[in-house]
Amino acid sequence: MKKLIRCLIILLILALTTYSCSCKTKCNKGTKTDSTNLVDPAPDTSIFTEVGVMPKFPEGDDALIKYMIGSIKYPAEAKKNGITGVVYISFIVEADGTITNAKVLEGVGGGCNEEALRVIKEMPKWIPGKNKGNPVRVQFTMPIKFKLS
Repeated sequence: MKKLIRCLIILLILALTTYSCSCKTKCNKGTKTDSTNLVDPAPDTSIFTEVGVMPKFPEGDDALIKYMIGSIKYPAEAKKNGITGVVYISFIVEADGTITNAKVLEGVGGGCNEEALRVIKEMPKWIPGKNKGNPVRVQFTMPIKFKLS
């Protein structure tokens, strides 16, 4: 069990590092994915993919890794069938730090997709991203690796 937890920790760190590097090349800097209604002065509902200050888990990446390790339960069906792989979850960190619109972008099945989605939906509030000093909605993608040891 300790080997499995160590493997998950290492893989999660690698996945987060890979994500942060790939975001710099894949994301459109400061690009909105929603259009803002220019007539109605309603609150800005734009969703950014990259901003000056990206959202982050409270207390940083180490705390995120600890949260993920403590929360993810390897699905019995996946264990039984030897299913491993990476589940990519997309979600929005709202301007108040809450997590919304979580969905599986790419999964592996065997209950892993549902487990990854459950853990993301139950995350505590994040520190929101900021654009020009103001908190904004930011779309985030997180890879979650399932590996049997």
